[in-house]
Amino acid sequence: MKKTMYSLMLSKNIIDEIDRLACINNTNRSNLINHILAAHLSLSTPEMHIREVFDLITEDMRKKNSFMIQQISSDSMLFIKSTLDYKYKPTVRYTLELYKNMDKCMGSLKIQFRTQSDALTRQLDAFFRLWRELEIKHVHPRLAKGVISYRIDTNRFERDLAMPEDHCENKTVSRTISYYIGMYDHILKLYIRHPEITFVQLESEYLEKLKHSVLFI
Repeated sequence: MKKTMYSLMLSKNIIDEIDRLACINNTNRSNLINHILAAHLSLSTPEMHIREVFDLITEDMRKKNSFMIQQISSDSMLFIKSTLDYKYKPTVRYTLELYKNMDKCMGSLKIQFRTQSDALTRQLDAFFRLWRELEIKHVHPRLAKGVISYRIDTNRFERDLAMPEDHCENKTVSRTISYYIGMYDHILKLYIRHPEITFVQLESEYLEKLKHSVLFI
């Protein structure tokens, strides 16, 4: 949704209250005023769309014992944590970002680890590249708008979230993202627990999970 700059004359006490509420809601003055006016006029803003998706994902993830939702500190980002079953229980952090202006890409998912173990770092690097290979083979051909971009670094994996071909309700988008994170987390932990697993075995598990996905993102 395109935004345009306007000048408004408002009372100081109104601005003070707007700023107070903006601080409580981790947003800024302009976004909050935009949200209040949109609600009053029964309109929907990108921020409202993102918030509803995040709320639905949070509700879904809290039903799964293996995930913890961190306090939201951004209008456009949601932080989810999981723990690897590996020695000192290193943390997996999923950072979901949804964009306000969506075209071919509706956001990104970043997976990060904090570990000092060289052995685990090597395992993670191998898994990142296997996962990318699986998606290029099985997901990219089903995407309506281009392909997914990936960024792989030490203990870090990031991918774009492709826009579905058709407009989808927030509930459908949230279910798809929740399922994707759950699938990734499940197969990652399988790989870490069984480093001897072959690509064929991993692919078989991946395809079994993939066929239950609502959308391809």
